[in-house]
Amino acid sequence: MRADEIGLIAKKDPLICNYAYSYLKGRKSKGNLDLVRQDMRRLAKLLKFARHENTDIKDLIDLLRPCFFQIIIKCVSKIGCYNSETDMFESPTVAINFGTLLKKCCDLAYIHLIQKPNTNDQRKEVKVLKTLVTSQWANEISAQASTNLNSKKWNKEDLLPLTSDLVKLNNFLKATAEDMYDKLKTDETNSLAYNCLKDVLYIQIILLNRKRPAEVAQLKVETYKSINLDYKGINEFESCLTEIEKMLLSSYSRIVIRGKRGRGVPILLSKNMKKYFDLLVEVRDNYINGNDYIFHTNGRNCIDGTKILYKYAKKCGVQYPEYINATRLRKHLATITQLLQFSEKDLEQLAKFMGHTLNIHCNTYRLSDNLYQTAKVSKLLLLASEGGIEQYKGMNLDDINMDLNPISEEHDRVEDIIAEVNEKTIRDSQLPYEDTIQVDNTEHATTQFIETKTEAVKKTPTPKQSWTVEQKKIIFNHFFSHIESKRAPKLHEVKEFQEKYPDKFKHRKWTSIKAVVFNIYTNKLKM
Repeated sequence: MRADEIGLIAKKDPLICNYAYSYLKGRKSKGNLDLVRQDMRRLAKLLKFARHENTDIKDLIDLLRPCFFQIIIKCVSKIGCYNSETDMFESPTVAINFGTLLKKCCDLAYIHLIQKPNTNDQRKEVKVLKTLVTSQWANEISAQASTNLNSKKWNKEDLLPLTSDLVKLNNFLKATAEDMYDKLKTDETNSLAYNCLKDVLYIQIILLNRKRPAEVAQLKVETYKSINLDYKGINEFESCLTEIEKMLLSSYSRIVIRGKRGRGVPILLSKNMKKYFDLLVEVRDNYINGNDYIFHTNGRNCIDGTKILYKYAKKCGVQYPEYINATRLRKHLATITQLLQFSEKDLEQLAKFMGHTLNIHCNTYRLSDNLYQTAKVSKLLLLASEGGIEQYKGMNLDDINMDLNPISEEHDRVEDIIAEVNEKTIRDSQLPYEDTIQVDNTEHATTQFIETKTEAVKKTPTPKQSWTVEQKKIIFNHFFSHIESKRAPKLHEVKEFQEKYPDKFKHRKWTSIKAVVFNIYTNKLKM
């Protein structure tokens, strides 16, 4: 713990130390140590602020009385950075979590007091305070803090890693792993190759399995050695699998590691990963002693996966390395499953593999609400407003194909208006200043000048250009794959097309070419 005033208060207070001791019984992982350290500092900060409010409060156990409940509320609001003018918590999660912390401290204080004589009155006060926290914390703190917390998430940008970045990172890791494996195989004392292979293997497992970094980092040598990776279990059910599934079954091995809240979560290892694991376990005694973790540091802990993942994402030169972290990778997978329309049983199996419940999978990790509601639900809303929904009876949203030509035409019309305004602005700036009126001119002269200027900038309507048979034929041949799959071309595809045929399509808008492709595959344009 950091050696400052808050840390000193936490170390000196018996109840705060007792809280840390009771929490860490059976939970001595690095992640839990960090959580306990954080909770201890929060309780110490509460005690520090409470002492300023009332000098009779010496220890945390003195604060656990009903008469100090309002002081607790005031101090927690201060720690959560509550702003009375905006009615907002800057740190709403901290304020919410204090309710659970206080109830745990009340339980520990009651257990401590019940073992001492002549503490009946103090025990009753601790019990009453716990009742107050249970019944009133929501009204005083949690309700407003939860509202602030949820409102921050509503319009937050959902930034998922790009598929192209993930492919680039994966290819970089494969090449690096093979190179480091060959070097370490040749020279078992090559520490650079050993550490690099260890880090790359760790990232490969996270990328393939979408696991939390701490779960993979805490894999121990004993656990790996005790598992028979060649055992595939009872294979009487293999006849139910497809050929591709049988090939995958023979290509990957499965091991189970400890996940969040003690759940067993499986990870899949490819044949190359197993090869790297075997070599690392074989030569690790040359580099580390007294550390049981496969993915170890130079001391007694396991590596910090978040920093290593970002380091290699930046090293391989992806476009957005900051988007590639374990949580976003898990959200990326959850979003893909929604687009693929998984059944509930498939989702349940996936949730078990990921190490969480189906409810957490749907509510926390899915990030496609923006995509789904904008792209799919808007289709339903357009049908409801324009009518004719009866012709789509019995279809789901994916089966419904709508005529989006009016939307394209509206988009073109908006672009025309913008271009007209820009052109008018340019012409205004180029008007000769000698035509302007003098200060002593009459009102009639002013009116005449305004009329003259308006006539000068009046835009003559451009005649609409029709598509020739040759142009339509070129578009049809070039975008044949788009027409076959019934998808409109994107901006860069149309730009490439215009560069290929500059004489015929240079002065055409890209949206107009896109509309022609759309009209061809919807049979609205005759060839």
